[in-house]
Amino acid sequence: MTKSLIVAILIIPFTAHSQIEEGGWTQTNFGVGYPAFFANGPGKILYCAFSNFITYGIATSYDNGLTGGDFRPVSFTVTALVADSTALFVGTDNGLYRSTDTAKSWTLVTKGLPQEKVGSLVMCTGVIIASMQSGIYASKNGEDWTLQNSSFSSAPLIVHSSTIYMNFAGLFVSTDTGRIWAHVDSIHHFHSIAPSDNWLFGSEDGIGISRSSDGGRTWERTVLPEEDPLFTLVTYHNDVFASQVGGEITGTYLSSDAGNKWSKVNGGQPHRLFDLLVSGPNLLAASWNVGLWYRPLADIFQSLSVNTSEDRGQLTLYPNPFHDRITLSLPAAASDVTVSIVDLMGREVYSTHTSNAREPLCWTPNGAVIPGRYLCIARMNHEARRILPIIKE
Repeated sequence: MTKSLIVAILIIPFTAHSQIEEGGWTQTNFGVGYPAFFANGPGKILYCAFSNFITYGIATSYDNGLTGGDFRPVSFTVTALVADSTALFVGTDNGLYRSTDTAKSWTLVTKGLPQEKVGSLVMCTGVIIASMQSGIYASKNGEDWTLQNSSFSSAPLIVHSSTIYMNFAGLFVSTDTGRIWAHVDSIHHFHSIAPSDNWLFGSEDGIGISRSSDGGRTWERTVLPEEDPLFTLVTYHNDVFASQVGGEITGTYLSSDAGNKWSKVNGGQPHRLFDLLVSGPNLLAASWNVGLWYRPLADIFQSLSVNTSEDRGQLTLYPNPFHDRITLSLPAAASDVTVSIVDLMGREVYSTHTSNAREPLCWTPNGAVIPGRYLCIARMNHEARRILPIIKE
């Protein structure tokens, strides 16, 4: 029965869609059915729960989801996923399961946990947090669990650094792994929230995307050029990606300046998206009918390098192309500069930080850096990133 269901989901036809820019997104062969839940594991491992609307299976990729690895059907309905360095945890309609062998076998976790629906799973400062029907539970080892707070039922959770955000009848925030919650907003009803290093973004149906600089207490609209669609959000440091949910024509946008300006990054992307995830050097997009797609972050940032390199002072690289040494000259007004150099797959080959713009930065790559194209990504004074292409000969 399971095999016939899986074959049926594979032969769903690909529906034509509008291609907004050339190149870009690539369909993966990772998993079977539609990708319902993601979880980044250690290293390049990515777990994904796939469904054909009747049964579920857990797929394990060893290259951030670009190619399929193991795919194993499971006997339970998956409601949430999270992973730490040693185990994968799967929330279900009837309790929490744990696997220590990359989803090959499962153990029902019962010590301190009820067998009830798990609404959300997250990791926060090394602690696993489970949002269940009877409240918020926490564990440091995945085996022994403690009830943190019984005031909330199966609420969705999002984590950034040591802060947990709960999107439940408004917005709640906890900084002590779920024991105490502050009700910071009761006006907005967000479909998706995404914290960045400096901002919190929220998407509401019929309203669009808003941002907060004070942890969700006050909000202001961004200037995304669409007519109040529903978006799913994900952040990468201070960059925010927003993708329209479920429509026949999907638009995915990137903002590197807290929502003041947005650029389309569709590039051959499918329609009917419902989720985004950053996994390693890639942005992943989950589609209802054509599986999982990816686009390298470096490719996205390179394609927008002209738009993101604005004239707030001269930033120059010389000589370029170069053989053994390249110099980055900074604007005189720069006081806090972070520089990364990555290859076109997003792998970092050099990084540095300086608060002295008077001295140019020099990069002398070692022998492991082969000739080819690279990107210099600079962020100055906590402003939007600027990206310059580099060619090593």
